[in-house]
Amino acid sequence: MNKIGFHISSQLLCAALVACLMAALCSACSAQQIPEPTKQPPISQTATEPVSTPTATLPPLDGTLSFEEGRYKRDEICGRVFDYTQTTYGPIIIAIAKNITEPQDSQALATQVIERYNDLAESSPVPLDQPITIYVIPDPKNGECYSRDQIIFTEPEEIDSRAFVEDVLGVTTGIHEYWVKAGLASLTLGEQPDQERLKKWYQSTDSIDMAGLFIAWFMEDWATEEEREIARMSAASLVQYALETENIPPARLSEQVNNAVRTHWLASLGVNREVTYPYDGRFEGFTYLPSDGCSLSIQADTMRFCLDRLPDQEFFDEVADAEFFIDFSYYGRKALQEYILAEAPSVKSWMNTDEMITMIVKYLENNRLGSADVYANRISLQHSAAYYSPLHEIVHTFDWNQSFLGDSLWLVEGFAEYMGMLLPIYPQTRKLAVYEDLSGRFREEETNGEGNLSYWYGLYPDQVAAAKSWYLAQGASMEDKESVDVRLYTDAVSFATMFRDAAGGPSNWPIGYVYNTLYPGRSKSWEGQDGLELSYVQAASMIAWLCDTYTLDRVLNVYVNGAEDGLLDGKTYAELKAEWQANLISKGPGIPIPDAP
Repeated sequence: MNKIGFHISSQLLCAALVACLMAALCSACSAQQIPEPTKQPPISQTATEPVSTPTATLPPLDGTLSFEEGRYKRDEICGRVFDYTQTTYGPIIIAIAKNITEPQDSQALATQVIERYNDLAESSPVPLDQPITIYVIPDPKNGECYSRDQIIFTEPEEIDSRAFVEDVLGVTTGIHEYWVKAGLASLTLGEQPDQERLKKWYQSTDSIDMAGLFIAWFMEDWATEEEREIARMSAASLVQYALETENIPPARLSEQVNNAVRTHWLASLGVNREVTYPYDGRFEGFTYLPSDGCSLSIQADTMRFCLDRLPDQEFFDEVADAEFFIDFSYYGRKALQEYILAEAPSVKSWMNTDEMITMIVKYLENNRLGSADVYANRISLQHSAAYYSPLHEIVHTFDWNQSFLGDSLWLVEGFAEYMGMLLPIYPQTRKLAVYEDLSGRFREEETNGEGNLSYWYGLYPDQVAAAKSWYLAQGASMEDKESVDVRLYTDAVSFATMFRDAAGGPSNWPIGYVYNTLYPGRSKSWEGQDGLELSYVQAASMIAWLCDTYTLDRVLNVYVNGAEDGLLDGKTYAELKAEWQANLISKGPGIPIPDAP
């Protein structure tokens, strides 16, 4: 059983090569697609009477409040232990921590909370009809005590803040989608949206993805001040329109406000444009979790994302980058799990589809592109790798990927490359890299006097020529980016580098070299293993050929479960490698292979 507890892919390189390693897509053993979210039917635009403001205020205070002692014990909602004094008033429980730095008058503080609640209940466009417990504590971030379910954590100075309003509205209405809470908060606070300004904005902007109202649009780290203002006004205007014109129940706003409703809403502003937000409905149920460790922390049922915007970078400095990464990683993982369970039942017992994975995008030292702590299911990605490599790292979190017989790194990395980059079940992000290599894009620097290297795959000119000839000989196209076949180009690169390692890219460096570089002094851990001479591209090509020849289920059954005594048709690694290479050569008759003997 392979137990390299902290796996790092072939990814440590100079900054110019950081963007070099990609992870995307082609064809292989099956062809599923990332499931599309259920589309809601268009909602009728028939105008209705405006929703009346509900009256849910508490009776005025008559006399003093009575308090009792209590202790909060650390749990999954708050990682702290503290004593408090507590009072109950109508549907509100107010608990005031005793360790607040500045001494507090519990009676005055509880009264302030009740009056604030009454103000919100009077002005809210939706009823506040759920019970609520409010803990007033110092520094809720300490211990990650954040509002959840029917509990709110706040500081004394935050009771008059907008954040407190959003929390109260979310908890008392059962609404958790952030843009809905933000819109309700604006309306409750009397911040009527500037409809004319919204009209001008959506008439002039090239992108109307903001109408999708992803959480990052409301955050200082990810959006400009103007964008945040537009996001808040958009949320308020859209909530108001959905309640009053589309007559959508408050609890169904996040579910029923889709691209069709957003298009109707824009039309009500006088903007005749169709909203085509690509993630419509796909982030429903994702929750925002404030965190000191990352500017954008979002959690779904089985994945948590800890993301930092990195300005002036090639990737991950825009809201759209975060949206793509979250969608690609979350739905790509689900597609992989469904694919493996359907195509490889022999490893079903090795698949835990409910375990939580944490995905982190940040600046990584030493120019590493990615790493996966397979014990903690914690993946870290360099900003430039976030667009290409998340699924490669996710494959490493599957138990079977760390359990190949004989601790074979070529199987570990080959399957991560193959399943995380070459299957047609997730976005084909690597098409651009293949297209640019085929089109002759080279780096500027000279290398070893042999000429420039291709921009993405790091091939010498003669290797590029061989790979291109082989690729076109298979009837593949390079007419434009969308027409390229990434799986075939992976085979083409493997053909062209069969007798000489590519010189300039981590995906073409031998696996043994990469591991020895990443783990100096630990070469004995994998000394004598088969396949260390393969590059990552070659390992992916060989795994794909094995799956095509023997089926994914049989390959995994042999190399994970030890079926057939651990040998496919009784063949050794060397024999299988020779057959794979012979297959590549047979598809390129007459094409010279650089440095062929």
